[in-house]
This record gives sequence, C-alpha cells and structure tokens, in this order.
Amino acid sequence: LHPSGSIENTTMERIKLITLDTFVKTQPLFKIDFVKIDVDGHEPHFFEGAWQALERFDPLILLEVSHAHFLKAGVTAWDFYSMLKAKGYSIYHEDNLEELNSSEVFLQKCGNFSNSANVVISRKGLFPQQPEYS
Repeated sequence: LHPSGSIENTTMERIKLITLDTFVKTQPLFKIDFVKIDVDGHEPHFFEGAWQALERFDPLILLEVSHAHFLKAGVTAWDFYSMLKAKGYSIYHEDNLEELNSSEVFLQKCGNFSNSANVVISRKGLFPQQPEYS
C-alpha cells in the first residue's frame, strides 16, 4: 500500500511494482536511452532488479542521492558509490556536471544529511569523443 493525496486527506492505494529487468523481458523494447530514478532513498535497491536491462541498453541515468534516506533503506552513500564504480559507471554532479572521481568527493557533494543531490551516471561518459576530421 502506498499513501496518496495530500497530508490532510491521505488515503491508501494498492500499487504493483515490478523490476526494470522484468519489465524489459515482457516488452518489445529495442532501446532505452535515459532512465530517471527517484524512489526516496531506495535507489540502490532499484539497481538490484535492473542490472540486466542497464547492461543491455546502457542508458544515461539521472538519480537522486540522499544519504539520510539511504541509511533508512540500509545502504550507505559510500557503498552505493563503490557499487556504481564497480559496475563501470562515471558519476557526475548536478551543479556543473563535474565528474566525481573519488569516494571522498562523492561524499562531500552527495553524502551530507541536510539535502540530497542529483547525479548523472554513465558507462559511456557524458561527452563522447567527436571524430577527428582531416
């Protein structure tokens, strides 16, 4: 059950969730270019059911990092960083698309408790090399 409506008029509605991997297996998809993930701190858990689809399509991904929410879901921001790097992702911060090349910089930019941060991740990089012409 998932709360819906305003805080004063909260009602519960039943929703069905499936993993991205399951969705991709049941749909005639040929391409996924972009994925936005905002699941209130459960972003690390989203990946558990998405690795096959993400590896197949290799999309650009925009997601929210909230260390406080991650902790409630049983994950630390530094473990999440390590997981993404182990899968070959480059991580870019929302402000100026600065690449976050170390766990220390990632934690400084994304691992505080006062606010969340958006990051873009990609295994191909954000700025593919342009062909050189002679």
